[in-house]
Amino acid sequence: MHAHPARTKRSRSESGWRLTAHQSKGREWNTVAVRLSPADAAALAHGLDPARSDHRALYVALTRARLNTLALT
Repeated sequence: MHAHPARTKRSRSESGWRLTAHQSKGREWNTVAVRLSPADAAALAHGLDPARSDHRALYVALTRARLNTLALT
């Protein structure tokens, strides 16, 4: 889940809101899509380590959905 200039600011796109994981903390939506880096996908396959800040940010991003989470690779 690397910061990308198009995803670092809160903005409205045709398909919905684009936020960073930090901006989304404490908020929820019915459906959330998260773009995963290869390192993020590997961390999910092996288990997240709560001691790592990047793993905590990934957890926050993936748990913002009430109903559906889409992991995009």
